[in-house]
Amino acid sequence: MGQNDRSRTAVRAFLVVATVFAQCVHPAAWAQPSQGQLTVSLERSLGPGWLQTIVALPQGGYAVAGRMGQAGKWDPKAIPKASVIRLDERGSVVWEASFEGKRLALFGGLSLTPARELVLTGFRGDGADWALTLDPSGKVLSEKSFGHPLAILRATVMLSNGGWVSFGEDFGAGSPAKATLFRFEPDGGFASKHAMLDLVLDDAPTPLMAPVGPNGFAVAWDAPTGKKERPRIIRFDAATWQPVWDITIDLDPDLQPSVSTIAALPGGGLAISGTIDADRGGASWWAAVVRADGKVAWLSRAGRFDSVTPFASAGLADGGVVVGGCAITKEAKPSMPWLAVLGAEGNLSYEGVVPMQNGGAVLALSAVSGGGFAAAGIAGNGCALTEAGIQGASTWVRVMRPEPAIQAR
Repeated sequence: MGQNDRSRTAVRAFLVVATVFAQCVHPAAWAQPSQGQLTVSLERSLGPGWLQTIVALPQGGYAVAGRMGQAGKWDPKAIPKASVIRLDERGSVVWEASFEGKRLALFGGLSLTPARELVLTGFRGDGADWALTLDPSGKVLSEKSFGHPLAILRATVMLSNGGWVSFGEDFGAGSPAKATLFRFEPDGGFASKHAMLDLVLDDAPTPLMAPVGPNGFAVAWDAPTGKKERPRIIRFDAATWQPVWDITIDLDPDLQPSVSTIAALPGGGLAISGTIDADRGGASWWAAVVRADGKVAWLSRAGRFDSVTPFASAGLADGGVVVGGCAITKEAKPSMPWLAVLGAEGNLSYEGVVPMQNGGAVLALSAVSGGGFAAAGIAGNGCALTEAGIQGASTWVRVMRPEPAIQAR
């Protein structure tokens, strides 16, 4: 599988609309439209390219990662370049570091260690993944490569103990390949692997992955069962490969739900979200919070727009969740950056779009202190996230805070 194949596979992970059946003990709480609003405290454009990750830094300011300066028509032969930009609290550029030959996936790729170091991850195109560790000044502290003989890695996440887990295809036993999880030591050395026998690789999108709790991680995907597909989430202990819990989400399969975002929450929980068929269900998206014990805290669905595609989610300081992506309406085109905020109990407090002349999308979210959040994305392009289609887009960053609805007197 070449670089373009892996990129298209990554895109399918976020755009696929599947028929899903789910089972969990918590009933769905259907959220209703709200008249809340967002206040913007920072708005910044960073030029041509696209931003796929944003991290609010504990020392103040933000770090964003993406592919910068790639304006104009897409050239599949161009040398890939990954960029990390440090912004201060006002959105001014403190430093920018670029790495030629480093290819990023379309989403994610930047995380923060307990020592406040930045870790950037991506793939090489030869079946292996890579990770760069940067100090707060942008200096590269280390570079690691993750790979295994006769395997193609699709995604890698960093564990809390400094180790790594990758999802990929293992051809060690011949063809067809087996969906497999690979664990690597903090220095990048191979530790062990675990075959996911329940996951069929036939043109399947890359599962979503997130670190959870001490030395754990979760994998989410739309798992086929017969003629239907069920969104399924498994939390693993990375040391033993034993599942801590294994659940599906309680949504009517006739609504054709699909999981498209996953984010770790404080305390070991997860925020997840995805799409549903608006014509059948009267809503266009859903979101849920899964507690550390695997129980669903709440499940909500909503949708003021004809079609919504979530690309990112994040937990908020007040226990709520923000979800972002792009939205399409029959009356207004192109698609616009879309945001929704849900409270700690799953109640919808805001849903709306960020007006942009030529459309756009939210690709990354990060909570900030005080209950607000930072968002990053693209302008000049909407939901058609392919490497060719996204060329010509420009980047933007905004910091926003949810505000309650103003009651009429």
